[in-house]
Amino acid sequence: MLSAHIEKRIGKDAPKLAWLTRDSEVVEKYSNDKYCSSYIFTVDGFYTLFDMLGRVSEPKWAQTVPKTTPILIISGTEDPVGGYGRGPQEVYHRLFSAGHHDLTLSLYPGMRHEVLNEIGREKVYSDVLEWLNNRAGAVQPG
Repeated sequence: MLSAHIEKRIGKDAPKLAWLTRDSEVVEKYSNDKYCSSYIFTVDGFYTLFDMLGRVSEPKWAQTVPKTTPILIISGTEDPVGGYGRGPQEVYHRLFSAGHHDLTLSLYPGMRHEVLNEIGREKVYSDVLEWLNNRAGAVQPG
């Protein structure tokens, strides 16, 4: 069952895992994969997740990130985990305010949580490759 706020965005009759991507084939494969659909998060997994979220939510967190590190933030505008684009924007603004200037925020309209498994993912792949090439020099295939 989908939560009420997700159900409002993607429809009441959407499959349980439809919040991951609009690509129904990916949702179906994920749902039928015993290593994905039956995975139960461990207590340590929850502890680590919430510890990390607590740390990055600290007001001074952005100041601890090395200012020379290039940062690419990508998310779908329909990702409920990212607050439909609000979370990534907040991270971007925190980092920028802390003096980081090699920052890129790419929000992909209509995409959900798994932008690398979304309809239109080729654009995301291309953008990530371009971002990497711009910082590391063009990589020659083969």
